[in-house]
Amino acid sequence: IDSSVFEFKRTLLDGSGYVLTLTDVTDKRARLAELESIIARAPVAMLAVDIEGTIMLANDRTYALIGRSAEQVLGSDINQFIR
Repeated sequence: IDSSVFEFKRTLLDGSGYVLTLTDVTDKRARLAELESIIARAPVAMLAVDIEGTIMLANDRTYALIGRSAEQVLGSDINQFIR
């Protein structure tokens, strides 16, 4: 069984139709899973932030350190936790 993962993107072309783009993101997903595992197992507070400063991943030590739940942290701006 092929375990490839694909993302589909549809773009409207000036009202004349669409362009459909199919991108193989299998390697990207594998790297993300590896990063999630590393962060989860880290013996210290660790998190991952995207280019815009949004917290994408964090581990339990991070939640304990800042006294917030995953639901309160993930998707938040990193700047609200920096003093």
